[in-house]
Amino acid sequence: MLEALRNGDIHPAHFFGGLYFVFIFVSCLVINLVMAKTKGYSWKMAVILAFVPFFDIVFSLIYLGLPKKEKE
Repeated sequence: MLEALRNGDIHPAHFFGGLYFVFIFVSCLVINLVMAKTKGYSWKMAVILAFVPFFDIVFSLIYLGLPKKEKE
């Protein structure tokens, strides 16, 4: 992989852009899971919403703002 970067087969912007999107995905997944578990929402839905590209940041902000679910 690093050899391909050195040779110029892979443009550095594509490589680091991919790393950026992976970082954003993992960050949003962690935020969604932690907020869903602490506030009593479904963790399965939190994982599914983290897989939606570009909207995962919005869904993470929504999970941060959701009120805690009342126990029935």
